[in-house]
Amino acid sequence: MKFVSILTVGDSIGGYRMVGIPDGLGSFQSARGQFTVLMNHEINPAATPPNPGIVRKHGSNGAFVSRWTIEQETLKVLKGEDLTPSANHVHLWDPLHSEYTQGTTRWQRLCSADLPAESALFGNGRGTRERIFFDGEEVTDPTSARAWARIVTGPHAGEAWQLPRLGRMAYENVVACPHLKEKTVVLLTDDGDLSTAATSTGFPSEVYVYIGEKAKSGHPIEQAGFTNGDFYGVKVSVNGSPVTEESDLFGLGVTATGFIGKGTFSLVNLGNVSNLTPRQIEDASIAAGITRFRRPEDSAWDPRNGEKHRNDAYFVTTADINTNCRLWRLRFDDIRKDPEKGGTIEILLTGSEGHRMLDNVTIDPFGRIVMDEDPGNNSRVSKIWLYQIATGEFIEVAHHNPKFFDPTILNNSSFITQDEESSGIIDASDILGDGWFLLDVQAHKVNTADPELVEGGQLLAMFVDPSIGAGDDDEDDG
Repeated sequence: MKFVSILTVGDSIGGYRMVGIPDGLGSFQSARGQFTVLMNHEINPAATPPNPGIVRKHGSNGAFVSRWTIEQETLKVLKGEDLTPSANHVHLWDPLHSEYTQGTTRWQRLCSADLPAESALFGNGRGTRERIFFDGEEVTDPTSARAWARIVTGPHAGEAWQLPRLGRMAYENVVACPHLKEKTVVLLTDDGDLSTAATSTGFPSEVYVYIGEKAKSGHPIEQAGFTNGDFYGVKVSVNGSPVTEESDLFGLGVTATGFIGKGTFSLVNLGNVSNLTPRQIEDASIAAGITRFRRPEDSAWDPRNGEKHRNDAYFVTTADINTNCRLWRLRFDDIRKDPEKGGTIEILLTGSEGHRMLDNVTIDPFGRIVMDEDPGNNSRVSKIWLYQIATGEFIEVAHHNPKFFDPTILNNSSFITQDEESSGIIDASDILGDGWFLLDVQAHKVNTADPELVEGGQLLAMFVDPSIGAGDDDEDDG
């Protein structure tokens, strides 16, 4: 194991400062010997006490995305800037007139993120080769939540487009499948209420899938298939009987059946939801029997492109500190030819294995799922875990320094807060080599002395030797 600190809140690169609250990341090779990191800042401008940060380049305070240029060999940061350079680069959906308008907006709590492989948005001469960074607003009141596509390269770089066909929910992440050709398939996890009760006022948590068709021409958002698709909900069944909600104790089962960890899923088409309110989407989901989970967090598609792997997507449900946090697999029957058909679902970690409140998820080319914890404001030092898909081996690979985050250590002048988390983890093997990851740290202690900084945090590189959690499976079987 090895960690390298790349950026710490308060660092200034050419006058541009690293600020809190770092979350979802993306990275790509941007020049010879250099790479770019995109970073969500999960600032909540509606927090109490107020902690919105400063007004950014797009014209509002609150959450935003920063862009960093980093030297590949030394990990020295060369440049930092806001990804969205002006209010005119922000494209907002107007549901009353079914059209886009330009102007600033106050982003809230941009959480996990996805910078998918080029293959997710281009295939068989359709789509776009531009890099697009996806994220969403994870807010308690989903009337304020939106999914976003942020163009990173090409003539439209810096533009941020709301994606109304991807619904309205408390988005944890917006994750595109890298194995499609003409179609675009995106997994959407809704980190809403912990309660799975179907009520007229609550917003329980579901898993959704967006499916669109790539185009040969048009704006990159059109080419990538985000203006013509439908919005589907994941509906789970066991032996033909629908499962309306995940059970803390019994998984996909109930008291009478005991624990059940496997089932099938279908995709229920809710159509074009561009102009629906969050309440209308939630009510339609409940009426359609779409399964309600215990707070889905991040998700990831298996990056390996063989038949054994490309149909598989993984997500975690975080639950809370005292109940069962789980790792799930969705295995589509045929993601390329017929993603609408659905497939099978399986619980891989039941919640009894020692982890708590898993949050961000990534998968490396060796079939290792690496996950970090967000234990919230609880007396638990956040950990990072590794799950090997081929063998089921589950290993704690790292944890935060107790000196800074463990409140039970007496007479500890170095203590910062017990409210900390690691987050944003992504595989960086294509840039830094096998076994390397990028992630960040959030130390949720408000910086009252310097409001621009908001809170503490860091960007880190982490090395986990490929021999740790090595599987007996091949990297790519086709």
